[in-house]
Amino acid sequence: MSLEQFQSGYHPQSEPGSESFYSGWMSRCRAIYFAVVLVGGLAGCSSSPSGPVDGWMVAANRGQPPRVRAAGVERGWASESDVKVATAKASELFWTPGMPAEVRIAAVRSMASEPAADAALKRLVRLSLPHESNHEVMVELCSLTLARRWIEMTPGLVRGLSLSVPDVDDGNRVEAKTLTQLHPGRSLTEIALGVLTDPGAREPDEPPGLDLRRRARIDAWNLLARTDPGGEARRAWADQEINKEVFGGAVRAFVHDTGVLPRTGEELVWAEGVWREQAGRAWLGEVREAVALLSPMHRAGLEMRHLEPVRLARGGPWFDAPRSALYAEVERRQAGRTIHVRSIDQIHRRGPNRERVRDWVNELGWGDLLSILVVDDAMRQGAAVREFLKFADLDRRDVSTEYGGALFADPQGAPTIRLYPPRPGERAGDERFIASREMLDETGTALAYFHFHVQPRRFRDVAGPSRGDLLTAALLGRTSLVLTMVRPGVLNVDVYFPTGAVIDLGEIGPGEAGS
Repeated sequence: MSLEQFQSGYHPQSEPGSESFYSGWMSRCRAIYFAVVLVGGLAGCSSSPSGPVDGWMVAANRGQPPRVRAAGVERGWASESDVKVATAKASELFWTPGMPAEVRIAAVRSMASEPAADAALKRLVRLSLPHESNHEVMVELCSLTLARRWIEMTPGLVRGLSLSVPDVDDGNRVEAKTLTQLHPGRSLTEIALGVLTDPGAREPDEPPGLDLRRRARIDAWNLLARTDPGGEARRAWADQEINKEVFGGAVRAFVHDTGVLPRTGEELVWAEGVWREQAGRAWLGEVREAVALLSPMHRAGLEMRHLEPVRLARGGPWFDAPRSALYAEVERRQAGRTIHVRSIDQIHRRGPNRERVRDWVNELGWGDLLSILVVDDAMRQGAAVREFLKFADLDRRDVSTEYGGALFADPQGAPTIRLYPPRPGERAGDERFIASREMLDETGTALAYFHFHVQPRRFRDVAGPSRGDLLTAALLGRTSLVLTMVRPGVLNVDVYFPTGAVIDLGEIGPGEAGS
């Protein structure tokens, strides 16, 4: 099957994936360009009143239609005597923000027509595949990859495919079809596992401190979370001796000690961070002992985010309780509290915002309900409330960012709070919190993440997570909290999960702080 069979709105005269396709395009583009010139389509764009038209200037001119600008790329390329100069100009057009797809595609095709530009073209494709958001450009890059049989683009294609597209099946995406044609007879799961084991050699132009091979492995795991939902292939991969030092040691440790398989790529990094530290291994030993006491039914649905609540709940009244009892207790607590449902926008793709436990009865497992109760108990201890109110006031005074951090339990089980204010370069305004890499690396044993909503004059309207907050929770795999200042000195607490479930825990304020 050719790429032509799954290109949407893209019907070249020659078959994509063939060298003749690119040479044919050049002649067609030249004809279009001169036709436009003859009818005056480029009037006013020449380098001088009587001089020749500068194709590069036409291509860069935002006032011209995309088809005219694309023809300008071909004109500029044909008129440039130095291939290196032409390659640099075409590459600059390709990477310019907001550049129309037609112009970017023209830049790629021009480079593909000149063998001396192959190295630069291959670098452009390699860097673009993991992040390309335009479908037409992605189709072009995949077509070229098949035409040249660039097997080395496999990690980039896997990385691109790892980013899910709502309502689009993975197997129907151009990246998936390209991968399966590059690797006949292999499934997407097998291809991703291959990248996990060997993401290719380090590129010579890779900046110091940037490990793209590691990033490819993490993204391969993200793809496997969808193609291998039960985890059988990943468990088998981790058991292979060759993978002992490639995340496999951490995966084996968590699967063996807790039965839990890291789900997303960030959960994989999370597991590795815990496993490689002595304190983390000691924590994992305590988790193993607690999990071993659970019934098989309770263990079956555990995720990474549930392990610390299970450890903390051991010996308490909820540890052996059935799911129905945990649900009833959460419902009882909500019934006696003031609930503030976010009203400024709609955070779920379908239906209104929902924050009652009964709204999520089918999405909350035993581990989630246990987490809600453990978090709720920790949040309402006086020392924790005082810290949260103090940090919320710091956030209120700083309009450059939202504040956030992680909720822990000390060795005696008392809650402790670590604040991680974003660094100067990570401050994206008063309505966004960006978790630093330092925070993610140092909070592997945390009970939950948190951030504040303390924007002035909005209060109750923003009580609860935003759509972006839910996306972040899904990426990180963490139980998360948002604390909204609904009136001076009073915070509303919402807990939310990677599944999208949001549960309002009511208000905390001076009453608890004084206890």
